[in-house]
Amino acid sequence: VIKTDNSKNSLSQNFVILITFFLIIFLLNNEFIKYFVWQFPDLFMDMKQGVAWLKCHSLGFDIYNNIEPCYHRSMNYGKILLLFPYNEIFEKFYSFYFPYLLIFLSIFLIQRIIRPTSTFEYFLFFLCIFNPSTILLFERANLDMLVFVLLILIIKNKINFINWTLYFFLSFLKIYPVVILINFFLEDKSRSLKNLFIYCFVFCLISLCYLLFNFGEYVFIMESA
Repeated sequence: VIKTDNSKNSLSQNFVILITFFLIIFLLNNEFIKYFVWQFPDLFMDMKQGVAWLKCHSLGFDIYNNIEPCYHRSMNYGKILLLFPYNEIFEKFYSFYFPYLLIFLSIFLIQRIIRPTSTFEYFLFFLCIFNPSTILLFERANLDMLVFVLLILIIKNKINFINWTLYFFLSFLKIYPVVILINFFLEDKSRSLKNLFIYCFVFCLISLCYLLFNFGEYVFIMESA
């Protein structure tokens, strides 16, 4: 009986995730969205701007100083973003499929965090999704969605090497996720102080070397913020 109840509950939770996702898709592709947020001429503008930076970089332009061919805006993210590969196939994926994937993962993770069962919890879940700030985030496909998804992955994941790689990536993509480094000291409570010091020293050394090699770009980002 308990297994049956759990199975039904899991099925209903997945149904809620799918219905919510399809409602968001409908909302994003309908003029009705203008009653929630300031609607832009094109969907996923922030993501498409990032794709334009990748394209310009692949063509050899300086995307921090030469803004004309690069969507008329200099890049304001860390240079580590340029590790994403670019070609025409990737451009289609980044501009259309990737935003919807991030939206689905965001809804899925919010549901997994709240795990609604009561009326109030469902209200809280839908409030987290269907509010102007979140809808604007979805509508523009801002990279903060990617940051959110990866931060939750870090918290849930138990493979340290993956977490350390994500720490590094997020810290140099946008400055504020660096606060998640506190998880570095909490992820394995059985780790000795000696090992903790060694790991921390190596991580800081690699980060410092990367920063020194790309110092000019990060100074530009801080000055233009």
